[in-house]
Amino acid sequence: MHDDIVCVEMFPEECWVAPSSLVLHDEGVAGDVAEENEEDVLKAESGKMRRPTGKVVGIIKRNSRPLCGILMPSPIKELKAESGKMRRPTGKVVGIIKRNSRPLCGMLMPSPIKEATRHLFTPADRRMPRVRVETRQAASLQAHRIVVAIGGWLRHSRYPNVRLHRDAPDAASLTYAEAQLMMDDAGRKDPVTSSLRGLNSLAKILKQRRIQNGALTLASPEVRFHMDSETHDPIDLQTKELKETNSMVEEFMLLANISVAERIVGEFPECALLRRHPAPPPSNYDILVKAAKSKNIEIQVDSAKALAESLDRAAVPGAPPYLNTLLRILATRCMMQAIYFCSGMEPDTHHYGLATAIYTHFTSPIRRYSDVIVHRLLAVCVGADPTYPALTDKQNQQQLCNNLNYRHKMAQYAQRSSVAFHMQVGGGSVGHVELARRVLRHLIMRPFVS
Repeated sequence: MHDDIVCVEMFPEECWVAPSSLVLHDEGVAGDVAEENEEDVLKAESGKMRRPTGKVVGIIKRNSRPLCGILMPSPIKELKAESGKMRRPTGKVVGIIKRNSRPLCGMLMPSPIKEATRHLFTPADRRMPRVRVETRQAASLQAHRIVVAIGGWLRHSRYPNVRLHRDAPDAASLTYAEAQLMMDDAGRKDPVTSSLRGLNSLAKILKQRRIQNGALTLASPEVRFHMDSETHDPIDLQTKELKETNSMVEEFMLLANISVAERIVGEFPECALLRRHPAPPPSNYDILVKAAKSKNIEIQVDSAKALAESLDRAAVPGAPPYLNTLLRILATRCMMQAIYFCSGMEPDTHHYGLATAIYTHFTSPIRRYSDVIVHRLLAVCVGADPTYPALTDKQNQQQLCNNLNYRHKMAQYAQRSSVAFHMQVGGGSVGHVELARRVLRHLIMRPFVS
């Protein structure tokens, strides 16, 4: 599919072929739907499966509008066969090195066969193929844009396997990169792009207010390994590239988490699930202060605001451009672990890193159980769901928080061990020195927002 990185096996020159002059008729969605619902068609008295059949006998109105585009000259020199036709280098795809796995937004095309469960989904991006979705809710989904994710594609199947993500009736599905391209295109004046720019302006105001209050902007690189599709060995690595749209979404997520924390603690002052970040003791900063002093840089650690301002000023004429990023990475290592807690068991609710009086996790219930509990508390606050004893038992809530904190710490250890393991294994394929060089390049040459 589009944006997949594949491995191609080239055929010998004698097996190269010339482009065909035949024009194949595309049956369109209707033909695809009929083919994909063979077991759902009506059964004749003879016991054979029949379906409506016909043929095109004429064109009533042809779409004759001009087509605008760009000619892409082929970089491959064609070879002339003995028959006079032009042959081109030919091969076949033998493996997928990296699959483009982003969700697809589009429309469901319900089957014309009554009570059918398999239907075609047409992506809004025309570079993507139609996919088959199995659902019994086609009647309720057909009027909406929906989002699906491709899970795999069997060799002998005409369509890939997909899973339904969500209904998207009022908004287009955009990746961070797509939204960034829209905002950067000065010629775009459509409502969606204008709304994105307005939200981005608000996000910058919110971020500036946080920084003025003493919020920290540290560096915490996220490393991802690329694996060989056959041997599953690491062959390369990359860091998550953050765009302006990432920061925009982050600001509104932080605002949502703070707003929900204030609401649930107002309704449940004794049993709200919150998240706090203790201020580190001064001794934690010794390694940071010592490292900065070696470069004649003074770091103030009296408060989060003083630390943030010191890091902003941390620059030395003639020093490597990544020095400030290294200091921010080191400052991250000095921090205490943020933890979940029950509001009735701990009076200190302050979050040191975000410089906010109260905070919780609300925005990611699909991947964090803490957010599920917060959603349940909020549902009670707004009258959408009744409460139950376990939800209002602060002892039970604190035990849950302790378990969440433990599991989170174990997940961090597993992540670090995984990176260390793949660093060791990857050394065999690209060399330990080369892999270490790539890691250092990614860690120190790109800034990251915590």
